[in-house]
Amino acid sequence: MTRYEISRGIGVIDVRAKPGHKTRGLLVAGNLVLECALGKGGISAFKREGDGATPLATMRLLYGYRRGDKGLLPSSRLPLGRVRRLDGWCDAPSDANYNRPVRLPYAASHEDMWRRDDLYDVCIVMDWNIAPRRR
Repeated sequence: MTRYEISRGIGVIDVRAKPGHKTRGLLVAGNLVLECALGKGGISAFKREGDGATPLATMRLLYGYRRGDKGLLPSSRLPLGRVRRLDGWCDAPSDANYNRPVRLPYAASHEDMWRRDDLYDVCIVMDWNIAPRRR
């Protein structure tokens, strides 16, 4: 289980693997339970860059992004910016913008934040691998 701490409000969000699905998780926030995506390597206590795993750790939630065209979200004390069609996220460890938002098109390896499969309709940035970046 991975635990995320919030300074006010709910206080703690727990994420655990959905039984039988290492890349799908259950996010528990108070009485709310939602499905979420996990890395292709599942949850790991021995996280290494490039392993595709979601780290087993306690992390602070910093801010997030949401798709504005997908309906309203409940109010939140967590700052949420809008995902736009040209938003991306750099996932190339050797790039200066690694683990940062980028504007598309972008030359280095990246994720498109505006996706058809709804994976990044709501995306939360945690204090893992932000400063200093672990490579």
